[in-house]
Amino acid sequence: MSPSPVTIRDQAYAKINLSLDVIERRKDGYHNIDSVMQTISLADGITIEVMPFSCSARKSAQIKLSGDSNVPLDDTNTAARAAKLWCEKTGATGIDIVIELKKRIPLGAGLGGGSTDAASVLRSLNKLALGNKLPAKALTDYELIETATQIGADVPFCLRGGTARCRGIGEVVEALRELPPWPIILALPEFQISTAQAYAELDALARPWKRPDTDSLLQAIEQQNLPDISRSAHNVFSNLHNPHRQHFETLKYHLLETDATMVQMTGSGPVFFAIYESEERRDQALDTLKSAPQKKNKFIATQLRRALR
Repeated sequence: MSPSPVTIRDQAYAKINLSLDVIERRKDGYHNIDSVMQTISLADGITIEVMPFSCSARKSAQIKLSGDSNVPLDDTNTAARAAKLWCEKTGATGIDIVIELKKRIPLGAGLGGGSTDAASVLRSLNKLALGNKLPAKALTDYELIETATQIGADVPFCLRGGTARCRGIGEVVEALRELPPWPIILALPEFQISTAQAYAELDALARPWKRPDTDSLLQAIEQQNLPDISRSAHNVFSNLHNPHRQHFETLKYHLLETDATMVQMTGSGPVFFAIYESEERRDQALDTLKSAPQKKNKFIATQLRRALR
């Protein structure tokens, strides 16, 4: 029997790295990391329509993308790759999959926009299969994580999100005690940073370098102690001496001046986040930052978010 047309909508939530340590470069070119990742409420909108083929001679699933013109709408898009890989793994055939992306997460910002889109597609298609709305056998939790790892290092975390320690290349995800929905500000410079180039610069950086105190960080998270989280956390990409270093130092200074409890760079940059212990303090900080003379950064108010259930 041919499947009936079905539509599913999902929110693909961004992430920040509360702390990021790079342990070593592996022989396969990837890097082993030790990072505490955290979901935030900023999200892309994902709509997936699944329809049976009108032509019975066609067998393999066909995948199409639509969305903003500033993102690739071809096979290089992680959402398309996720759908294609899911169909290959589950044997889904005889269907058209149309994915509409409403991008709100800035590109190239260290916020996991591509990774969370891919995770949303995997999650959504698997949900349809579990509900017998697709002609395919749903992936197990283990298979879902394995598939996510093939797409990107942050995709396994983005499947569920919350507060988690991520190791290996990011595929070893250990859920931690979830943090409260503390309000935050994202500070977005006008430029982007190449993740590959940042890792190459880190590989060439002389050691020792400043690293996070991960044991103390995990204890602070368990105690929900934001000042101690701030003291223990660190992003090793902050050690780089690149052309943007002065901009980063100035940006961090201005964020700390707004009475933020924690200020840190996420991913390999260039975005910084500032965490506050009250919405009132965050909102006052946002007004101050937006009225400042320097206009080289964009500011977004959001908050930490718990894991998907």
